[in-house]
Amino acid sequence: MSRSMRIPAKRRSTNGSRAATGGFTLLETVFAMVLFAVMGSALLSGMWSAAKAIDGNRKIANASTLAADIAEKILEDRRNANLGFSHIISTNYPNTNQAGTKWTDCVSAGLYCGIVLTSLTQNVAPCPNTSTSCTQVAVEVRASSGGTLMAKLTFLLVDAPT
Repeated sequence: MSRSMRIPAKRRSTNGSRAATGGFTLLETVFAMVLFAVMGSALLSGMWSAAKAIDGNRKIANASTLAADIAEKILEDRRNANLGFSHIISTNYPNTNQAGTKWTDCVSAGLYCGIVLTSLTQNVAPCPNTSTSCTQVAVEVRASSGGTLMAKLTFLLVDAPT
């Protein structure tokens, strides 16, 4: 055979194995793909959890704002000279699940806004003294009727003599 027709023999490294050809084996490639899949799914899971937490916090913030708005409306009615303390009774502040409710923000947000008015007798804690009447107002905002409590605001109205 002439010298130009000869096929060169594969070179061997000093320890007797084949020299590297510069690529990856099938096993190395599959292992890398599995590793990337596991890392990717862990990353997506973390992002999903963060998105759910952000959404939950947004709902709680909205519920807190609604509770404060309702409390502010009740306080506004209390300060109104035409309405006053005697207007602060349960029939004037229906819950959102009752017909004709005035709390449209609660309904549009898909929340249940409950208002509990408790008349307190004079000189009974927390009503401050014998010459005044008190009403304890508790505003609760829930995820839905009877659902998870999202925000609660409680305050005391005192019918102080003017």
